[in-house]
Amino acid sequence: PPSTLLPPSPGPHPSPLRRSPAADEPSLTLPGTFRELSRRPPYAVVPDDPLPARGALVAFANALAAGGAETGRASVAVRRGASVRAVRRDDDSGGVVVEGVCEAAGGGEEEEFVVRPQCLVSHVGFRPDYELARELQVHLCYASEGPMKLASSLLAARVAAERGGDASAAGDCLSQAPPGRDLLTTPEPRFHVLGAKSYGRASSFLLAIGHKQVQGVVALLAEALLPKPSM
Repeated sequence: PPSTLLPPSPGPHPSPLRRSPAADEPSLTLPGTFRELSRRPPYAVVPDDPLPARGALVAFANALAAGGAETGRASVAVRRGASVRAVRRDDDSGGVVVEGVCEAAGGGEEEEFVVRPQCLVSHVGFRPDYELARELQVHLCYASEGPMKLASSLLAARVAAERGGDASAAGDCLSQAPPGRDLLTTPEPRFHVLGAKSYGRASSFLLAIGHKQVQGVVALLAEALLPKPSM
């Protein structure tokens, strides 16, 4: 089977790339391409991360980007400041060709690169489907496509964390507070967007947040629909 580049295991078992390779195993060169420029780590470190596996993955990726990760027999060709310019099919082989530019070795001007992977998996994120609400009055964020009230609140919290110098909190989904129920209303009466769709394209949604959203909306509907208790 093809070798896989994996982070160090947080448990007692060693990483697959840290085992002693057999003498007859071929060496492997893996392209490590990072969008972040070389002057800072590509991933923010969360101090005392409550998720040990995430902390191990971030540490390994940052070490890999800096050229200091232990990868066994595999070598990693690190590119920083990379951006993809084209993804196409090779006319002769039919394989995938990825073309882009990145920082030149040692700094200076950009240089071009070409990668020919055996397969390409596009993790391009999630885009919510609002076909159900097409005829309703739902104000969506132009950037995230989440409901505007909640999207504005999430953006404000992220900007405040970044301005405060806490880059890890800005990107840490565990540091967010559940939204107030008023943030879950839309211009359409009694129409609420909950769950992952309420975050639009943002990837920081947690199931625990969804539970809080449901509780808040149920309370809103109870106040609006249930008869007031008689005195």
